[in-house]
Amino acid sequence: MADEFRSAFGKVIRVKGLSQFDNTLYSFYRGKRWFVLLRELFLLPFTFGAVLQAKLKFKNIDLVEINEYTLLPVALIVRLFFRCAIIVHCRSVQRLPMDSSRAALIAFLYNAIDATIVAIDQKVASTIPNALACRVVHNIFSYKCSDEVTRQPPVFNAARPLVLGFVGGIGEMKGIFDLLEAVSICKENNLNVLLIITGKFEREKTSGLLGYAIKFIKGSSDIENDVNRVIDSFNIRNYIQFTGFKFNLADVYSNMDVLCFVSHFNATGRPVFEAGFFKKPSIVAIDRSWEDTIVNYKTGIIVQPKDAYSIYSAIEYYYSHPNTVCTMGENAFELANKNFTPEVNAKEMLSIYNELIK
Repeated sequence: MADEFRSAFGKVIRVKGLSQFDNTLYSFYRGKRWFVLLRELFLLPFTFGAVLQAKLKFKNIDLVEINEYTLLPVALIVRLFFRCAIIVHCRSVQRLPMDSSRAALIAFLYNAIDATIVAIDQKVASTIPNALACRVVHNIFSYKCSDEVTRQPPVFNAARPLVLGFVGGIGEMKGIFDLLEAVSICKENNLNVLLIITGKFEREKTSGLLGYAIKFIKGSSDIENDVNRVIDSFNIRNYIQFTGFKFNLADVYSNMDVLCFVSHFNATGRPVFEAGFFKKPSIVAIDRSWEDTIVNYKTGIIVQPKDAYSIYSAIEYYYSHPNTVCTMGENAFELANKNFTPEVNAKEMLSIYNELIK
């Protein structure tokens, strides 16, 4: 991505990593996860150095945008060097309750540096402490879908399987093992399904002693080996297809019937509205309907996180009601066009920029 930004804008500073303070629902600090703070302390000098380098290299900065709510140390260091507007994007669901001491401290610090908080959807915004003013500006989808790729395929039947799609980094927190177990239940119940997995296996990037410590804390080893072992233990190799990472989104979404976004984040991820633009409904692990991202049994089906049987039940519903794949897909298309178009959302962000600069 650094190379892409450099080719587009010319000015990029590379950094080994950026310090965070993680109070998200999925990975807030508790038990042995407190040791993850070692990584953040390790990255603190690199973070400080990168912001200082930006101060020396870039002149006349009017606004700094912090790309995730967890990057509180970055925001604080930015305030030391830049006397300008700061926007903090919140892309992840934060830990509840919102009035906990950690959440209150984070809110206090963001208020102290006069940061403007922008959440990517209503679900994420609902987990921002009330002490912080928060606006919602949805992500955008700038890929131009042709009529050909958004045309609904023939309703699946006995002649072909119901094609399920998994898109993104392949890891435990993305619900891959829950989904594989759900596919095994489909097999036990003679459902003709195919799961296409698009993405790369997630790997810890930190090396050396710190990398070993992180792997110990996370309790993970070789995710690719673990996934293949589970596939073989369920004897579902014929039900699974790996494609690797793909840039061509038409290739990814036009070849599936239903997207499965069953992460442990209790959130609606980007693939859900990407699939919507290709008229594909979703199965989403989240607590309830959110009118801006997923409406249960209208644009997709909501399932319980970390519950393979709940995922299977959603798959079985689509399988037993094939016409709903097209109906929900059309509804998902309508919702995606309403909330995730660049023409509207980019203008909304620009208006916030202009307001803050003034």
